[in-house]
Amino acid sequence: MSFLEWFCMCGCIYVTMEVFFDTTSHWSMFFAGGICGTIGRFLLHQDMSYIVYALLFGASIGIIEYIFGSIFNSEYTIWDYRNKKYNINGQVCFPFMLIWTIAMPIIIMWLDNLLL
Repeated sequence: MSFLEWFCMCGCIYVTMEVFFDTTSHWSMFFAGGICGTIGRFLLHQDMSYIVYALLFGASIGIIEYIFGSIFNSEYTIWDYRNKKYNINGQVCFPFMLIWTIAMPIIIMWLDNLLL
């Protein structure tokens, strides 16, 4: 599978998961998802334990979400985590980051095994 195909597939999955769990998403999340999925695939093929992989991948997702939120959601019109505990400037919050940290490594590993 080419880089572009992987990127687009991960972008679509990311947006679909957001719509499924939150009933909405934003076009920028397609690109955030593509970047996150590509990072996850790269990390998957490095020599590290699953725990280290999941933690690095989860941190990467949080950083990407924060960057995209700071750029595209500065007015909090797309999402707003300011009222959630353990949030960072209303753009990311730890409980949702934890969900992504658990879910996405499993999904990327499954997709990588299925498609390659």
